[in-house]
Amino acid sequence: MVKPSEKLHFKTTDDKNVVLNVMKSPACLCISIINDWKMFSSNEALSIGIFAIILRCFSVDMVYVAALLVSYLLYASNQILFCIREEEVLIVKGLGYQIKRKYFLKNTSIFIPYEQVQNVFINEVILRHKVIYILNFLVKGDEEKRPKIVPLFRDILPRLDCLEVIFRNIKYFQDR
Repeated sequence: MVKPSEKLHFKTTDDKNVVLNVMKSPACLCISIINDWKMFSSNEALSIGIFAIILRCFSVDMVYVAALLVSYLLYASNQILFCIREEEVLIVKGLGYQIKRKYFLKNTSIFIPYEQVQNVFINEVILRHKVIYILNFLVKGDEEKRPKIVPLFRDILPRLDCLEVIFRNIKYFQDR
């Protein structure tokens, strides 16, 4: 089990770094995954600089070098503005589950009553020509409806080792 308020470092299915925070108390459990990305790595900055120097050495007009740098800045700003920053699951015993997703420009949140969640499980999914794993809640439907599946951490997509830590903490908390 993870100690209260411990931070662990993992990778996503896209090889990005994430930080897993697990905060426990007797009545609630808060699990959050924070995207630990930088605007660009030192390798990317170095390769852009070398490419700009090569373009300049071959007497390429400065307009093309400026266009290269502007296009990269647009790419970087897109990464900042529209990528997920954090996903969080807050479980309050007897009350419910709150699932939050934080982006740079907006936050989303859903609430599921405690008695509505039947089970938590890890499922294999095929996404973009590869098999990934997703942690899910099985939630009761209405009388005539089938149960529905609510995926957790669907935007960050942590790897299986991270999901197993989260799964064990949720199961341990539910069974107490």
